[in-house]
Amino acid sequence: MIIRKFEEKDYQSLIDYNTVVFSQRDNIEESIKYRFYTNPFSKGRNHESLIALDKEQNIIGQLLVMHSEFRYEGKIYPAFLGMDY
Repeated sequence: MIIRKFEEKDYQSLIDYNTVVFSQRDNIEESIKYRFYTNPFSKGRNHESLIALDKEQNIIGQLLVMHSEFRYEGKIYPAFLGMDY
């Protein structure tokens, strides 16, 4: 098994993987697109999501993050939420 950061080239494979593994979810492609490309908190930040691959380079697992920010004592800090371990 190989674990590495998500890359642009993984986009369609990640959608395909999520469509099979999380078939009960709606709007999978829109959710992934938002997470990596249209979320205003992800602009200018590196992708922190990880994918696990088998020997044939098929995605067999993921750790996805959603960029965000939080406010503490009047200051704003970058943050992310991890999900789908």
